[in-house]
Parts: sequence; structure tokens; C-alpha cells
Amino acid sequence: MIADGKVFLSTRTGSPPEIRGFDLISGEPAWTADLGGVESLDPLTYHDGRIYLQGSQDRRTDLLWALDAENGGVIWEKLTADGLG
Repeated sequence: MIADGKVFLSTRTGSPPEIRGFDLISGEPAWTADLGGVESLDPLTYHDGRIYLQGSQDRRTDLLWALDAENGGVIWEKLTADGLG
């Protein structure tokens, strides 16, 4: 995903999955957000300087995050023990 002069990528597999921001022009890494403990991540969404994403720790536990697109900091996190749907 591209926004605000950066490229945002999620590594959906690996241990643990991460979100990464890169400078759009130079390709240099800008930040990495370690969301610790998640097994998978869904595609990213961007709006008004924030990155929104959903991930899961297991089949019954979903998490939602809002990250600051400038530095990858967590703005808020929501745990839903029973899943979202």
C-alpha cells in the first residue's frame, strides 16, 4: 500500500508477522511494527495518517490495530476474544 510518501507492507507469515514502512523515493526502511503474538495479518487499510489492520492469534481471537503511518506506533489495539464474526 502506498500513502504519504511511504510504502507499507505486511509480512503475513513468519514469526511473528510485522508491518513495515519504507520511504517511497529511496526505498530505505522507515520503521517496523512488531505486533507480537499474532499468527496472521489481513491486508492493510490507510486513512488520514493511520494504518488499520486485523490479525489473529488463533481461530477464536481476533485483534484490530490503528498504527501511526509516520512512525509505526500503535495508536490503539482492540482484542476480541470471540472473534469478529
